[in-house]
Amino acid sequence: MGGAIEINPLSGEVRLTGVIDYEEASTHELDVQAKDGGGQASHCKLIIDVIDVNDNKPMIEVKSASANVAEDSKPGTMVALINVYDLDTGSSGRVTCTIPDNVPFKLVSEVKNYYMLVTDGILDRELQSEYNIAVTATDVGSPSLSSVKVITIVINDINDNSPTFTQSECNANILENLPVGTFVMQVKAVDIDDGSNAKILYQISKDTKSEVSSFLAINSDTGELFTSRLFDYEQSVHFQIKVTARDGGDPPLSTTCTVNVFIKDQNDNAPVVLYPVQTIGFIAEDMVPIEAPRGYLVTKVVAVDADSGHNAWLSYRIIKATQPSLFVVGLHTGEIRTVRAFMEDDDPKHTVVVSITDNGPESLSATATVNVMIGNGLPVLNELFEFADESQDSDNLTLYLIIALTTVSSLFILLISGVFYCKLCRRSYVYRSTTDSLPVFPTTYLPPSFTDLSRCGTLLKDERYDSFLTTGSWRGDFRFGSSTDTDTLKQRSAAYQKNTLRQASADRATLKVRAGAPQPCYLVK
Repeated sequence: MGGAIEINPLSGEVRLTGVIDYEEASTHELDVQAKDGGGQASHCKLIIDVIDVNDNKPMIEVKSASANVAEDSKPGTMVALINVYDLDTGSSGRVTCTIPDNVPFKLVSEVKNYYMLVTDGILDRELQSEYNIAVTATDVGSPSLSSVKVITIVINDINDNSPTFTQSECNANILENLPVGTFVMQVKAVDIDDGSNAKILYQISKDTKSEVSSFLAINSDTGELFTSRLFDYEQSVHFQIKVTARDGGDPPLSTTCTVNVFIKDQNDNAPVVLYPVQTIGFIAEDMVPIEAPRGYLVTKVVAVDADSGHNAWLSYRIIKATQPSLFVVGLHTGEIRTVRAFMEDDDPKHTVVVSITDNGPESLSATATVNVMIGNGLPVLNELFEFADESQDSDNLTLYLIIALTTVSSLFILLISGVFYCKLCRRSYVYRSTTDSLPVFPTTYLPPSFTDLSRCGTLLKDERYDSFLTTGSWRGDFRFGSSTDTDTLKQRSAAYQKNTLRQASADRATLKVRAGAPQPCYLVK
């Protein structure tokens, strides 16, 4: 007993002198000896039953090796196995287990005192990467005791998020003629996944046109872009590349951004003289009449600059001349004009050297040499420097156009009228030629039952006839009659027709043709 129970040797009272624990021993047996003064003794066995009280808290044990779960786990996936128990007995040893309600997990028990911690919702590591779940075990003793154990559940990342560029489209401006390897810009992408799923590699996209894909190089780890060739503004002003950011997940995910690169012009092109043509050993001469007045346009120096903007603005000035006081050049036009009229003692041949300078930060220049010959008898081309009034020219042009239009319209109307008149004359001639050869039957040959139609034919008096004309019929066309009673007409005229035709043939020579243009005649049967 370890001294936890003692007995009074005189009174026989059994008392506790220490603490006893039901969980260590639920009963205790004592051998008691009673002995008198004569030396006689008697023995008995004392059995002490310990009554259990709720003095032990429930115990919680997590049986799973680790509490990790992937974020794409389906609801009902087991995360941990929990065993709860209580050393007490009876109702004090019955234990219930609970977890908070505000977590996407729940407890499922299929075996007494064993609970499965399973998922009960959608997990997203990007929203919450881990959960600290307090598992509470409570007995039903009186008073009840409970214990709490915190389980940390780590949400394992999956590659469910593509990299995202801070800008889907960005612009870069670089000067032409920069050396290879010059930094252009940096593109930046982020991935909210974790670990290797968030590691991003950059590369020039395959969607980039093949002819420009080699213009820039990219650092695959940092996204920094560098030039990989020299750029010439005069050849290319703008090009576009696509950069792909790819993560290290399995399978990898990627996204693309567009980089617009604009080449800025540098003053790297000197002016080029187009006129007068500067040929080594030969320069054309411009002839000027000696009578040319002050301000006469001698010639014009024409030059171009392949650059753009201010770099292409050209200025002209005379840097050398046989007689500097005789000629002047327009600052921006390049026109060489006389400052004064020529005199007899002026040299007949002059050389003028014109400098053409652009307007770049570091200006470039070219020179043009002009040879001028002064001659007698040459016409003075005043129109080169005296300009007519534009409004007067415009009015004259309008007048000329009106006159030309009126003339053409009149000729066209006359032509149409002539063609129409010729057609009418031709039809009239054909009509007369045709009708003049037809015989005219005198009315004496007609029987009483026929009607004379004034040399347009004969019809029976007691019959009704309809005439039909085709569309476009002309005067003098034959009209085809139709009787309402054709059979009757045939019967009445059959005998007469034979006699009439025979008589007409016999008397053909004696028929007189009336004057004028008779209408065509026909006999209706």
